[in-house]
Amino acid sequence: MHRQRLENMRSAIDTRAPAPMPHLQLYGRDYAAKKRATTEAAFSDLKMIQSIAKIMTRDIKVPERKGPVSLNADGRKQEIYRIMKENHQLLQNIETCQPVVRTSDMMRWDRMRKRYIINASHTMRMAGEYDDDIMRIRDEDRRKREARPVLGQVS
Repeated sequence: MHRQRLENMRSAIDTRAPAPMPHLQLYGRDYAAKKRATTEAAFSDLKMIQSIAKIMTRDIKVPERKGPVSLNADGRKQEIYRIMKENHQLLQNIETCQPVVRTSDMMRWDRMRKRYIINASHTMRMAGEYDDDIMRIRDEDRRKREARPVLGQVS
């Protein structure tokens, strides 16, 4: 009896192929919507290309001038030439313009301005923040004094 049960034993796991489910589409849920959108986009592209081709192939019609030829055309032409000449002169002036302030002057003015700042800030001087600058200023002043001629000396 035990042997017979072992011989007739079946697997507890279902290993058969799954049953076909025709209600589920192969391409996903919104395949039809995607296909419709793609078709509409292609159709609108085709219509746009056809309208561009139609515009490109039609004849160009330039309307005829109505009325007499301008009587002041020469005056307007001279005025345009005058304006162009002034513009060229202005452009040449701009291109040949030289700088107004030199960088070395600006640096010198900034060093002088910094002297006043250092002189006015008591707390920063006492904290030692300006020690390097103070030494530089003292050296500059000493060099200026030494370079100046002493009164009464003949060179």
